[in-house]
Amino acid sequence: SSGINAEWPLRPGENSQSEIAEVPEEVFRLYLEVLELMGMNEKALEELEDCTKNIIIDERERTRLKIHFNTILGNTEQCNILYKRAILAESDCYEFYRGYFETCFELLKDTTTPHDPDFEVNIDRADTSVQEMTTLLVKVSDEGGMVRGPDLAKADLVVRLKEKHIQLCTFASPALLVLQYVQKFGHKLCCYNDLTVIIDRLSEEEKPDLILILEEYRTT
Repeated sequence: SSGINAEWPLRPGENSQSEIAEVPEEVFRLYLEVLELMGMNEKALEELEDCTKNIIIDERERTRLKIHFNTILGNTEQCNILYKRAILAESDCYEFYRGYFETCFELLKDTTTPHDPDFEVNIDRADTSVQEMTTLLVKVSDEGGMVRGPDLAKADLVVRLKEKHIQLCTFASPALLVLQYVQKFGHKLCCYNDLTVIIDRLSEEEKPDLILILEEYRTT
């Protein structure tokens, strides 16, 4: 034993609520970093799960930290579930889609691409099929309104599937999805920076298609 006491000193139940001061995020994060250095990653996850209102921490950051410690522990399925829940709660945050796709492809079991409109998102289990990925994107697209995340994620998924030689008919081609993104968000300065993550990964066959589509759009 190292003889170090890693217990969080301000745990509700051990003191009266009036004695518990608010703990700034940077103090709590330092505590978590100490736990990580000590190899106490399960303990860090427990603290994040039990995170109470006296600890000031943004929910998005709390999710990132939970994913971080689950990644260290090799809990890919739990990471996938956390990413999915985060997307449903905050559909415009593109970083969650990237992590979601990466864990989905690590867990992928079913590469068939049926389109079942009655298929539902399950937030309590990891997604291991293309059907589940597309269902999630359709859901957040329908509910998201004018946010960029779902549209960028569609293009990202189609490109990822093409890289793995999996044909997807649910969404349009990458080139057409890029055009649709420009039509929808071209008035935003961030639009073109957003699209670099997609355009840079287009195949040599797809790039001429994109140029042709954009030229036709410009002249209409």
